[in-house]
Amino acid sequence: MSLTKLQKSAINAVSEYTKIHQDKYLEIRDMILYQSGIDQKVYDEYCDKLKRFSRIGIHFHPDRYTSDQALIIEGMIASGKYKNQYETQVSSGSVTAFKGGAREEWEDHIFKGSYQNTPFTERPKYGALHFNLAKDGPSPRFGSCYFLLKPEIKNRATFSYGDTYESPKELGTIHEFEFINTALLKDLSIRGTALGVSHNKVRDFFSQTNKQLPQAFHFNPPSKNLDFYIEAQIHGDLNLKEDVDALIADDSFFGTSIGNHLETLSKKFDIDLIWHKGPELRVEDFPSDFRGPEVPAFAKKIGRDGKVNAFVLGEAGKQMNKTHKNLQMLKYLWHCLVRFGY
Repeated sequence: MSLTKLQKSAINAVSEYTKIHQDKYLEIRDMILYQSGIDQKVYDEYCDKLKRFSRIGIHFHPDRYTSDQALIIEGMIASGKYKNQYETQVSSGSVTAFKGGAREEWEDHIFKGSYQNTPFTERPKYGALHFNLAKDGPSPRFGSCYFLLKPEIKNRATFSYGDTYESPKELGTIHEFEFINTALLKDLSIRGTALGVSHNKVRDFFSQTNKQLPQAFHFNPPSKNLDFYIEAQIHGDLNLKEDVDALIADDSFFGTSIGNHLETLSKKFDIDLIWHKGPELRVEDFPSDFRGPEVPAFAKKIGRDGKVNAFVLGEAGKQMNKTHKNLQMLKYLWHCLVRFGY
């Protein structure tokens, strides 16, 4: 698809930022590669496969409602598009997509004001690079199901190492990715972990990644990762038929009305539908010291047959008042499912 002039300007702003500041990062990258005994050919192979094969994943809860009380999944089926938060007013994170809100502020900062005088519908959509290939997706805190976009969509995306609300310094495009690669290498070399996955050595990361990236729809075990991801800001429209390769769906919805909607969407827009075992947790196993002491009692209140999963959360959301506290509790229960479930 063709981008507007201002959407191109937003991508160029990130590209120029990386070119201006990259020298220091390149020195750190080269030092870590040298100290880890990584051959330049291995690193070049990784960069090539990253550009060619990696995909962006976009998480969502299909059973949530938009601001006009329409089911998210029904809206997608009707429009054939994935819309941004300004349009839906739905988020599994912070709902700040409005005039003068925090999302507008950080977008204007990162993209150098490119979107300031455009309709909100033209602003980017958010996902994460499906880098660790975990079956629960690149950023499962944001939804039980996720789309995997076609590899070429990366060419009209920008990236940050971490969530943009934290104002990360490591930004890039898929062709200027060295800031993000350096941040990734620092985490691997210092902490032995990156993007929610542990690696004994930096070499192990490159060996696994180079082997797995070209494999279409290869999935590793769930990472149970809530907080670490390479955020993707996708510029321009996202058309389900043209831009999406696969829909990875939580199997707690299988055979339900939501599951039927997921199947309808996949057939209508010629998207591969892949069911995966989503997280489930017994109500007595919800911790009181992870998302607050009220969480276990809330889990017991909404549980079915003594268990909670994505479907049970959605059904509970239909029945309760949409107060801030209730919505926060649903979010916290989902975080517990991602971290402790399965």
